[in-house]
Amino acid sequence: MLDSSQRQYIPYAQAHKISDDQLLIVDSHYHRGLVLAHFYEDRVPESLRSTTSTEAVFKWLHLNAEEKAKLGVKPRFVTCNHWDIDGFLAVWTALYSPIAKRHQEELEAAALLGDFREFDFTTTAGMKALKICALLNHIERTTFCLPFGELADSSIEHEVAERKFEFFLSHFALWLEQLEDYRGLWQNEFTEVMEDIEFIDSGKARIQENAALDLSIIHTPRPLHYYAAFSRAKSSAVLTFVSGMGYAEFEYKYETRVGKPGKTIRPRVDLTGLAEQLTTLERTENVHWVFDNIHEGGPILRPEFKDNPLSHEARYQNMRFRMEPCPKTSIGEDQLRSLLAQWIERASLVIA
Repeated sequence: MLDSSQRQYIPYAQAHKISDDQLLIVDSHYHRGLVLAHFYEDRVPESLRSTTSTEAVFKWLHLNAEEKAKLGVKPRFVTCNHWDIDGFLAVWTALYSPIAKRHQEELEAAALLGDFREFDFTTTAGMKALKICALLNHIERTTFCLPFGELADSSIEHEVAERKFEFFLSHFALWLEQLEDYRGLWQNEFTEVMEDIEFIDSGKARIQENAALDLSIIHTPRPLHYYAAFSRAKSSAVLTFVSGMGYAEFEYKYETRVGKPGKTIRPRVDLTGLAEQLTTLERTENVHWVFDNIHEGGPILRPEFKDNPLSHEARYQNMRFRMEPCPKTSIGEDQLRSLLAQWIERASLVIA
């Protein structure tokens, strides 16, 4: 996987074989080499720290020769310990930089959408980003498995990632350069997202912003794709009521885990205790409330059937995808909203 710069992708498990001055690690933590990741700032040069790892790679590519020399590395090998949209685009951009630079705006927008689930649908770059993400999502799902899913003969994340990288790296340039020719790969999800944005903007779904709690409250008669909901919800956490299905859930956005430059974000609150309280109040048979590990990318507080918990990969799909195994709740909107506010406010007093 070479371009004119002679950089090459290697599986993460082989990184230990590469010398510090020839190794580039993207969207991952590693104790050696040049690390370009938006999350692990202790290993990322301050001038290259960015909202996404793909943006960090572009900043590095645009350094002049003298600035690059000061970093003390001249990477020939690039790796990442997982496959997701930002990680993949960061690797691909480092390998195919001449092509990537022609598409920098939409690639950075796609990396942001892939990680943070939001895009600017009023811009050409934003619309292309949605097409790119929808295409990558479709191919990952149909050719491999859902994100965080396991292949039949490989269950270690970086082994799954290796196979995905080898496939996507060899095809992506063609998809990117001829995006409209591959409409069949992105059209369905693209249409779903745009219809949901129109649904919100028409007033059929309502979003209330509670700035004091840094909370967006969505009232909708049907589940919404998270690309649409998160692009319209301004706060860092989202409480959604799906009235047509009697379902409710609370989700922390990814930005509450990794931060976002220029935005003040309320710290996460561990809502395990609230889940236990809601379970005692729940009157729907065989249903209890669950809160994911607070350190996950986007932990969710939700009702679940006791004998049919959501899988890890299902939890990271958009709400419409995973509604079938999700139960109704007997807890009303006012009570849930009030209890959630109490837990958030109480935790804020403890932090202060």
